[in-house]
This record gives sequence, structure tokens and C-alpha cells, in this order.
Amino acid sequence: MSLLIRFSIALTIVFVISCTSKEEKDSEQLKQFLTEVSPEGKVVENILVLTENGCPNCNRSFAIFLEQQLLNEQTLCVVSAQGHIIDLSPFIDNENILLDFDGELKRKYPFINQSSAILLDKNGTVDTVVEIEATDLEQSLKYLQGRIGRFNDYFPSR
Repeated sequence: MSLLIRFSIALTIVFVISCTSKEEKDSEQLKQFLTEVSPEGKVVENILVLTENGCPNCNRSFAIFLEQQLLNEQTLCVVSAQGHIIDLSPFIDNENILLDFDGELKRKYPFINQSSAILLDKNGTVDTVVEIEATDLEQSLKYLQGRIGRFNDYFPSR
């Protein structure tokens, strides 16, 4: 076997092992997060994370979507923001909202770094992650509408 083929095989094995380890680590971190923050006996199917990082208009649109999810008992909303860009008043005093004004959860759990939706499967493992970004904001919110539902017009008036 040539040196190039052996090198390619070794590189492929290292790549596969490193990807698997990251997925397992992320899954364990999510389980730890859910254990820490979920109320006893609550089934969480979706985690919606609102931050003020990135595109301000995207975060405002996502905040509207989040506000319309407040009655969805299977959705846990994490608001890791200080209210400089987004009006946080709709999220105060709601049992489906986890407020992280000081950024403690964001420091402990890196997946809370950007506004996103983490959709779980029946086993509680990550099925889909939708990051809220300007390049595909409308598509992302339409996808979430179909997947999670229960909201009306989530875009600010145009």
C-alpha cells in the first residue's frame, strides 16, 4: 500500500473519530443543560435561544416568534440578553422562559451563544439546529413555523 493511501486512511479515521466525539460531547452537554434547567416532569421538545449577538433585525424577528411560543409547554425559551436591542418585557415572569441576563448560562453552555432553535427528537437528543442569521432568516422562520407551529405573522411590519 502506498504512503499516500495509508495517510488518507489514517486522516479519514482521525476525522471520523473527532466528529463523533464532538457530537457525543454536545449531546452530553445538552442533557446536562436540560437536567439543570427543566422543571421536574416537563417534556422539552424544543429549545429556543434568544441572544443579542449577531443581526439585530434577525433577533427582533426571532423575539416575535419566541413571544408567540410562550404557551407551547414543550418549548423551553432561553433569553440570554440584556434588553439593549430587544424588548424583553414579554418574557418576564413566564414559566417557559429561562432568563440569563448575566450571561452565566451562555458561558457554561456554548450552544447559547447565538439566537437559534434546537429541536429534539423523541429520545431528547438533538435532531435539528436552526441558527438565526440574516442570510436565511425568512426560510428559517418558515421552517420553524412548520416544525413547531403556533404563531401567526412573525415578521415585523414591512
